Order: sequence, then C-alpha cells, then structure tokens
Amino acid sequence: MRLVDGTLWMAGSDSVQADEDWTQAKDPRLLIEGNVFRLEDSGPEPAWQKLRTVGGGEHVHDLVGFQGDLYAVGSGADVRAEFGVGEVFRYLWRSTDQGTTFETVARFRCPEPGRDDTRFRRLLLVGDRLLVFGYVVDYVNGGQPSARNAVYEGGELRELEGVLEDEHVTRTWSLGPELGLAVARRGDGDRSYLVGPDGARELESWRGLRVVDLVAEESASAHLVLVADDDGGEVLRLAGEGTALRSVLRVEGGQPTAMAVFDGALFVGTQDGQVYRALAAR
Repeated sequence: MRLVDGTLWMAGSDSVQADEDWTQAKDPRLLIEGNVFRLEDSGPEPAWQKLRTVGGGEHVHDLVGFQGDLYAVGSGADVRAEFGVGEVFRYLWRSTDQGTTFETVARFRCPEPGRDDTRFRRLLLVGDRLLVFGYVVDYVNGGQPSARNAVYEGGELRELEGVLEDEHVTRTWSLGPELGLAVARRGDGDRSYLVGPDGARELESWRGLRVVDLVAEESASAHLVLVADDDGGEVLRLAGEGTALRSVLRVEGGQPTAMAVFDGALFVGTQDGQVYRALAAR
C-alpha cells in the first residue's frame, strides 16, 4: 500500500478469474488489464474502489505519486495472444486522472519468451527522479533473478547507473522528499541502501538484516524498522540523520510481515495472520 497526497492506494498483484472474464468479454482481441484500488470514504465506513484500468497489467506490483501523476509498475502483455506464447513484458504505467485511465510509459519484453519472466516490481521517489526496480529470471530452469533497474527523469526512462544498477531490489520506502531506503536480495543475505539525489550507499551496519517494513512515528521525528529473523523479529528505531538502530521490542510467535503506528500504539502483523498491539510506540 502507498499513501499518495493523503489517499491510500493498493496495487492489485493478480486478478481473479471473474475480472479476467469481464475484460476478455468486451473485446475480441482478449485484452489484459490489471487493478489498482483506492480507499474512499463513500459511506458509513471506508471502502476500497477497484479501478480495472491498467492495460497490460497481468500483475501490478507497486504505485507512487510523482509530479502530480500516479505511476505504477508490473508485468504482463497487451493481449492474450502475446502472453499465451510466453511474451512477457515489464511495464511502467502513468495515470493523469487518479487511476481512471492508465497509459503505458514503457514496456520491455523478456529475452527468451516461454522461458523467462520479467517484471518491474518496486518504485522509489527521490527528489525529481523516479527509480524503477525490476528483474529478468529464467523461471523454467529455476535461475536467479538478474536486475533490470531504471530511472525516470525529465520524461525519459533510462537504465539506472551506479551502486544499485545490478542489485535485485525487493522493497523500497520513502524517508522524506529527497531520501529513501532500498533493500536488495542476495544469496548471502539482504543489503540495505540509503538513496538520495546523489546516488546510493550501502548501510553496512544493517548488512544481513531482513527488513520487511518501515513506518514513520506519529511525531515524524523518527522511523520504526521491522526486521524478521529465525525466531520471530524485532522492531528497531531509526532517528535523526544517522543510520544507527535502537531496539524497541521483540516480536515472538511468528514471522512479522507488516507494521503500523495508529492512535499512539504500535501494531505488528505476522505471517500466520496474527496482529499484535504494543502499549505505545516510542
């Protein structure tokens, strides 16, 4: 989920069969469309509005607000005739009307149709640059993902250069208008990078930490970092301009997957569907 100008959005990572049937029934070319969801106060309780408007979006993985528009990333193909023969594309989409319509900014086909999968998976806004993280993988033979990362700047999408160009980035969070955090997956453990207008640098003291979520405290003076380990997990506090982490509490009883600060309390969700509430977030 992403908060964009005060509105909560969610990318639809996969469509249900009823959605697929609805899309294909309206056009003989058997189009492919994907979903984004917008939380709206349209009744006694907030409700998710589904916008099935992402052309080509077999999978829609992430979305952010950038320079007044909404951008999304994912994978798929324009029509079933492409997808059915293994022609999978990674996509960057843009909406200028709050998700009512999306246009394709760019799409790139996998190198070997029928063997490879390719996706753009994560976005990260840093100043006037939108970083786009993706990969190609030989899914038939069980290969390792190879990074396909890009930057969108000045209306142009180009290959990302620098520290992150070959990193398989799996998670991103904004730390402010000019700063973000990117977590890359490696065989010997995750790597975390602080990303700013001048590039990225690895947080070596975080090496090996499995960062799964990050939220700002209600005061916005610090961030809470959720990490998972073999025995559960831990909530750590990141304050000021440094990168040192201080332990806040341990999470026992399950692998943590998500975290939120709400109404003065800290909530942590786990992989087995449990939600835990701390007395206070501090």
